[in-house]
Amino acid sequence: QVCFPASPTVMIESGDLKAMQDVNVGDRVQCDFDKFCDVFVFLKKDTDVITTYVRMTTSTGTVISATPHHYIYVNSKMTAAGVIQVGDQLTDSTGASQVITSVDMVQDRGAFNPHTTNGKIFVNGVMASAYTTYCHPLLARFLLLPFQALYNLGLKTTILDSASFPSALNFLA
Repeated sequence: QVCFPASPTVMIESGDLKAMQDVNVGDRVQCDFDKFCDVFVFLKKDTDVITTYVRMTTSTGTVISATPHHYIYVNSKMTAAGVIQVGDQLTDSTGASQVITSVDMVQDRGAFNPHTTNGKIFVNGVMASAYTTYCHPLLARFLLLPFQALYNLGLKTTILDSASFPSALNFLA
């Protein structure tokens, strides 16, 4: 499992916050500073599974959780959540750095891995990647291009949610 739990939020284009479990293919979520991108596919979308997450808390009280192999932007570069340490700095949605004051392993409900058209997503206001250590981000982006093309052609459900995502590509999640 490489993903985010069900409860964290993302900002959608209207400015509202939406829980990860409620995000759908076609939603436009914050994917960069002052930019919103379409979610074009979910590699994982499971509300009920219990998964182990790395929970990072900053000095401002911001909390983000991700599985150990999921990339989060730390010290201005993609870093696997499992190697993040106290003192590292997360990037928030304004571009400011937030110092991590605690890192814990926790159990949480849900497993969600949405992919945006630029490969980034802000989760609880923290810059994260859609990618994981299981597949180099450039290769993953290349392998997902056919699914982004299907999305761009107007196929916004069925194949592009994880319930019917080809199991041969599960290594991307």
